[in-house]
Amino acid sequence: MRHVRKQTESAEFTWHKPPRLKWRIQFFASICLFAFMGGLMLGKLVRDEPVTPQLLQVAAEGAALQLCFSRLPRAGLVDGQGAYAMLLAVEPVAEQQGWLELPDGQRARWRLEPRQDGMQLGVVGLRAVRGEWSVVSGTQCIRIAIRMQLGVDD
Repeated sequence: MRHVRKQTESAEFTWHKPPRLKWRIQFFASICLFAFMGGLMLGKLVRDEPVTPQLLQVAAEGAALQLCFSRLPRAGLVDGQGAYAMLLAVEPVAEQQGWLELPDGQRARWRLEPRQDGMQLGVVGLRAVRGEWSVVSGTQCIRIAIRMQLGVDD
């Protein structure tokens, strides 16, 4: 009689528990990856593109200039050595210019001109001018008050 080995006893046919924990981790990781990628795609579809503010109105009011925008832009002041200059990050529009009547009877000329990165406001007078700007409360406007510089330290 031949000696027959059982197949279950050989090394090739040993029974091991299937690696379910490994499968679960891989399944969970793939679900998380698909959810993350889906969220990124939906975010691209839903997100609004940033809109550059637009200049809506320019009004000269005595010794002040009021600029109204679709929303308030980023602004920066430039040291002009006697001239007042302000850079505005807005959509460029056609050039505008005018005069401001200052309280002491003098006049200052303002000019709003387009640049590659927005608009530039410049104000010059016979003497050095100074300006102070503020946001008009409750609106999307800024008000720039201009005055003549009296002395060297003013």
